[in-house]
Amino acid sequence: MLARQWAKWVMNHRIASIMLVVLGALLLGMGGKDAQFSANQRDFFKPTDQNLNNLIKIEQDYTSDKNVMVLVEPRNKNIFSPDALRAIQQLTEFGWSIPYSQRVESLSNHLYTRVDGDELMVEFLVEDVNALSPQELLARKRYATQKTGVKDYLITRDGDLSLVSVILNFPEQDSGQAAVKVVEYVRDYVATIDQQYPDIDFRVVGGVAVETSLPAIVQQDGRTIFPFALILVFAFLSFTLRDLIGNLACIATSVLAIFAGMGAVLWSGVKVSPILVNTPAIIVIIAMADCIHLMVNYAQGLNKGLDKKTALEKSIEVNFSPIVFTSLTTAVSFFALNFSESPPFAHMGTAAGVGILYAMLASLTFLPALVYYLPSKARGVTKLPSMGRLIHYYQPHGNKIIVGFVLVMITLASLIPLNRLDDNFVEFFDKKLEVRRDMDFMIERISGSVVVNISIPATENGGIYDPQYLNLLDDLEQRLQQNPQLRFTTSLLEVMKTLNKNLHQDDPDWYRIPESRELASQYLLMYEMSLPFGQDLNNLINFDRSETRVIAVYDQLSDKELIDLEGHIQSWLDQHAFDTKHAIIGSANLAFAHMQYTNVNNLS
Repeated sequence: MLARQWAKWVMNHRIASIMLVVLGALLLGMGGKDAQFSANQRDFFKPTDQNLNNLIKIEQDYTSDKNVMVLVEPRNKNIFSPDALRAIQQLTEFGWSIPYSQRVESLSNHLYTRVDGDELMVEFLVEDVNALSPQELLARKRYATQKTGVKDYLITRDGDLSLVSVILNFPEQDSGQAAVKVVEYVRDYVATIDQQYPDIDFRVVGGVAVETSLPAIVQQDGRTIFPFALILVFAFLSFTLRDLIGNLACIATSVLAIFAGMGAVLWSGVKVSPILVNTPAIIVIIAMADCIHLMVNYAQGLNKGLDKKTALEKSIEVNFSPIVFTSLTTAVSFFALNFSESPPFAHMGTAAGVGILYAMLASLTFLPALVYYLPSKARGVTKLPSMGRLIHYYQPHGNKIIVGFVLVMITLASLIPLNRLDDNFVEFFDKKLEVRRDMDFMIERISGSVVVNISIPATENGGIYDPQYLNLLDDLEQRLQQNPQLRFTTSLLEVMKTLNKNLHQDDPDWYRIPESRELASQYLLMYEMSLPFGQDLNNLINFDRSETRVIAVYDQLSDKELIDLEGHIQSWLDQHAFDTKHAIIGSANLAFAHMQYTNVNNLS
């Protein structure tokens, strides 16, 4: 009864049906006029995400986790050649001029400690290239390629590749746009220095460089994926309906649904993410299914001799319940993505759900009203072969077909345990993209892709000087080194051991923890008083000397391997009592791993 009344109202108010649907889609679609593309991977997380907040807490106590790096690869394979070192020095000096730069680390400004008589000398590893003899350059190269925290980070063990790392501290507001401008600034400078050193190859890499590549890639995807979906659907419609005018009417209906779905979400001010940008392709496929149902029954009505208006009314009436119920159930399924721990998935679910519901409305109002005014017959439908003849085949073999399908389902279901959740932000990008190739090159040649930060509290302010605390760090690092995928660790422990060795005539036997708290405190005071600008220990020590950070860098790890690693670290932490506060494990990689696992568990 409702379907019949709806059909009659639509066909008796055709202009109103068209105008209301178009106006509604335009009003909702206006939400996208000021849309921005996300250039910050942290947009993938809710503000309440515990793993993200652990990382933010570590950044507040120490330094930011954001960085942009420039790889320096001399073609003569010797990073300690004069030209390569000059290029690194120029990049280091440039690093301080980058907006929001907080710290610059490179071979040229790495601190080289030694003792001259009774005086502790702290100087840059390479300050004046011209002042260093070939023998001194060789000695410093040997030092760099063997020093923990320098090799596999600032230089390869073979000394053929180096990098300059700039730590960035972006403002909370518009951090994405600030990051885009910074990377553009760096790329422009690297293009200039590339001409100055034709025998050296430069690559811009790092987390920020990867993140800021997203907007351009998202826009490119929008220009390719959606048109491809439209072409695919148009080809199918052409085969099915064989009616160009009817095809265009169906596509117009789908476009209105896309405007409504995307605009409804963008009205809330969310940014366009790589996840959300795929939503139009989802909407157009489902909208076309609604349109095809209506067009098929319309064509069949015409074939039976009905006039155009009656055929459209009958088609609306017949398809009303199937379109409404399938659209509602599909939309509810997409709306369920709002339970996701990642906002972009929730945005996609909302946009797809609204778009599907709008496609339902448009296919039952706008499309039949529009078709009425168009010379559309959809004659191809009547020429399609009937599927009813299949019944003569599968009726005699019904039991066999059922058993066959059950066996296929069981076989496929048995393969489910082989699935492995293994996400990596870098792998979001196709290998053909320059940013992906450069990051893969860096991971393969010089540094790992997974960083884990562990903030270890002492029992009191200044407690980090206590040998017992330093032995605790030593025990943790030994635990971390049991993992064969560990590249290197950086912590206060390395500084303390090096100073202890320096102040005992660089005797390797004294590369160990100082014997007393007072001695450790004096060592660190002497060291910090000698430090040049920008080379303090704030990246490893908090302001009141009550906590330090251990930075562990690993090769590529799957999400499961990373979460298991966190479990092993947490198990070690649980075995040690901290009198002041809990230790914190923070990592962007860990946050992504947990987010993906939570998504799967919540939506399964």
